[in-house]
Amino acid sequence: MKSLRTPAIAACLTGLCFTVIFATAVDARPLRGSGTAEVIIEGSAVQPFGDLAADWTEPGGFQAGQGWDVGFRFRQRFPTGWSVSPSFHYVEFGNFLADDAVEGLMDVGAKMYRYGIDVQYFFPARSNQPRLFLTFGAAMVRNKFRIDYLDSGDYFNEGANSVAGAAGMGVRIGNFEISGEYNLNRLSTTRFIDGQDSFNWDYAVLRVGIALPSSY
Repeated sequence: MKSLRTPAIAACLTGLCFTVIFATAVDARPLRGSGTAEVIIEGSAVQPFGDLAADWTEPGGFQAGQGWDVGFRFRQRFPTGWSVSPSFHYVEFGNFLADDAVEGLMDVGAKMYRYGIDVQYFFPARSNQPRLFLTFGAAMVRNKFRIDYLDSGDYFNEGANSVAGAAGMGVRIGNFEISGEYNLNRLSTTRFIDGQDSFNWDYAVLRVGIALPSSY
């Protein structure tokens, strides 16, 4: 069933794209406030993929569950429809409770600190109408992996850095935004699992954002 999630997400986003393009194709005008700066507060539901979501019994599997992220961005908009926004997001995935014959009960968790810079393009739209945008970004990511051994009280806690990319699309309605984004995050480290040095920690987000009242 996991393999069906990506096509379903893609189909929903494609439908959203065509709907908004059709709605905004007539009498398109620049968005009021273009050429200004703003701060966006964001929260997301997160779906892991790759090794991050793979079963604990599979090689390199972490069996992370659905999670959440919270963050913010400082966006500089330009009259051309383009914008640039440095951003920070904290991402936490659902923990997995493993029962090992030797180690006993283990609470397995994964999280990330994402320091990014994103570029968005906002398509022209009629005044007071939804405005479609595309988003692309790159980020330095601090990936954290932790195991708490519940029977002994010991723990394993390691981290590794990676360079990640992201792409998605969304809709701006007034000061609110909703978007979907896929994050490509591949790690090279020997710190997590003995005998394995590369991991796929991709994930997707469904994000909601609100622009704070601008004073710029």
